[in-house]
Amino acid sequence: MLNTFRASYLRHRLDFPAPKGTFGVPGYYTVDGLAEDFGQYGGLPQFFTENQFQYLDSISVIKGKHSFKFGGEYRRTRNGSRFFNDAFGTFYPWGVEDTLTDLAFSDEAEQVLTPGTHYYGGAYLASASVVPSTGQTPDFYRGYRANEFAGFAQDDWRVSSRFTVNLGLRWEYFGPPHNFKSGIDSNFYFGSNVAPFQQQCPNPAVPPVPAFLPCSSVGTTPNQFFPGSSPFYASVANGNFQIRDHEIWNKDTNNFGPRVGFAWDVLGTQKLVVRAGFGVMYDRIYNNLFENIRFNPPYFSDNQVGWATGTGSAVGKISNGPQQYLTFPFTSTPLFAGGAGVVPNPRHMDQNIVSPYYEQTHFGLQWEFAKGWVFEPEYVGTWGRKLTGIVDINTFDGRVSGAGATTRINPNVGSDNFRGNKFDSNYHALQLSVRKTYSSGLSLTGNYTYSKALDELSDAFNNKIGLNPTDNQNIRYDYGPADFDVRHRAVVTIGYELPFMKQNRWIGGWGLNSIVSWQTGHPFSPYSGSSSYDLNKDAKRTDRLVPIVAPVDTVLHGSPAGNPDGTGGYFDISKWANIDPATGAKTPYFSCPASINGGFWCNAPIGRNNIYGPHFANVDFNVSKRFKITEAAGLTLQANFFDLFNHPNFLPPGISSTGGVAGGTNIQSSDFGKSTATAGDNGGHRITQLAVRFDF
Repeated sequence: MLNTFRASYLRHRLDFPAPKGTFGVPGYYTVDGLAEDFGQYGGLPQFFTENQFQYLDSISVIKGKHSFKFGGEYRRTRNGSRFFNDAFGTFYPWGVEDTLTDLAFSDEAEQVLTPGTHYYGGAYLASASVVPSTGQTPDFYRGYRANEFAGFAQDDWRVSSRFTVNLGLRWEYFGPPHNFKSGIDSNFYFGSNVAPFQQQCPNPAVPPVPAFLPCSSVGTTPNQFFPGSSPFYASVANGNFQIRDHEIWNKDTNNFGPRVGFAWDVLGTQKLVVRAGFGVMYDRIYNNLFENIRFNPPYFSDNQVGWATGTGSAVGKISNGPQQYLTFPFTSTPLFAGGAGVVPNPRHMDQNIVSPYYEQTHFGLQWEFAKGWVFEPEYVGTWGRKLTGIVDINTFDGRVSGAGATTRINPNVGSDNFRGNKFDSNYHALQLSVRKTYSSGLSLTGNYTYSKALDELSDAFNNKIGLNPTDNQNIRYDYGPADFDVRHRAVVTIGYELPFMKQNRWIGGWGLNSIVSWQTGHPFSPYSGSSSYDLNKDAKRTDRLVPIVAPVDTVLHGSPAGNPDGTGGYFDISKWANIDPATGAKTPYFSCPASINGGFWCNAPIGRNNIYGPHFANVDFNVSKRFKITEAAGLTLQANFFDLFNHPNFLPPGISSTGGVAGGTNIQSSDFGKSTATAGDNGGHRITQLAVRFDF
């Protein structure tokens, strides 16, 4: 019997500071084409610190043919973060004239042209975060605490000298986090789910009490596509914000993960071994998904003033007299307390969310078919269950189609950024490997993978074409190749020690090594970011384009970046959109037929990630020379060449060099159809490295 106890502490920091000299300076972006932009981006700075305390105890017992192991684990997580979201204001003045006059020019011009009006003011939009009830700057610091427990039992059973079975069971508990500061965090919670219910419209009375009434009672035609018969949407319509200090979501205590596997020496010579296994693994809900509840009311609101709010609020000096929204450094937070934008967009954690989990399996064999040569074919499968993502559950297909009122399901909130277990995934792969163990100066490994990864969402916060699914009422519509899907991948690694004069300490000792890799590209979806191509009319600009030929037939064979004259690219944009020869304006080919939903709305008849990006190929090379000094010591000189041939590996259109979103897949972009970055842009292409190593 052996008892093992282990304690550990892990601390991790990740900071995104503001550019030097910009902290406290409002973000400033002119609407006109002169682009007089300066100041601090509203999403910075951000500071994150994670602390984890772990205590693990296990007992191992060997009895006969069984090797038992039991254990338990406790983890305490303490996370602290500051996210200065729009803390110092963001301003979008009409033009450079307003820049020169502190937002006075456009406002004064409006008074001359249309006296007494304050519709346009001095800015298109101005915003800042504020506590609406006090006019003070919100508290941007959050410190979340959580407790996690786990227990396990396993048995490695040696049935015979040739056959071993592995059995195990693990239980996981991830406690809901809570803020160490009480009374400042809220979440949106579902209400009554009694259906049917009626669509609500603004009350025209003055004052509007209540703010909303059934649309039919105020003379507005209810939307024929409003999901009033759905109990789920009834719970959304009746939902509200609640401040809770503990258990933001319900506890999930039934996370049992079985494990089973075996190894079989078929011939008893260890030259042919069959292995297989299956297991269920649970995962914690990661911080970024829930920490954004800090932006929920009543202690946070990103309020807005200016023409874009539709309220006629003015921003410039003339209309506001002594009040000045734009100040350096920014001290105008109280002025935004009464601004527009008080209808919040909830960061909504599902109160019934559970731990996502994965089912993983593999089956393969290891065959030594010749001396020193091993062949390993294997099937690998993974199924992601109850995965988390973000869905706007406060809109519906056809909402802005003209088929009736456009008010949301719950008119008291805007986009409901609902975070729940809405997604699934699966991965299947055939992995082939050939290995030659080192002999006669040569070692060789060759690997090939044929795989397919399918899901509805690959990253909760980087969905390439927007934060939400293409159809928020039909998530399955996005089921298709994952953003990271790679259909074919091959890697060959070779090492060779040159045979001549091997024992000569000055002439011998030369070695060559190389890694050659090749893979097919990642998939993507050309789409339109224009409101005029909102096919399903849910007010989300993420609808996919439909080409006039098969997507694969639109791929060009020149440079993915296009030609110097602006033509070309990775795919032929004329196959995806009708291009006006005079203006260059691009108009999608597809429109909703009258046979579907009366022509009011539809989904594009094309799947997600329907076209694959450029292939990837790379060669790394190494030359080494070893000088033998004594029997136990030596000096090695190395020359390493990464990306030996300096080959440009273009990323798919729509992906930037940092992995973010670029314009190559958006029909509205001038880069539509073009790859604008390569895999080496963020860190260099060919890299030559010289090294000296002393071994003793």
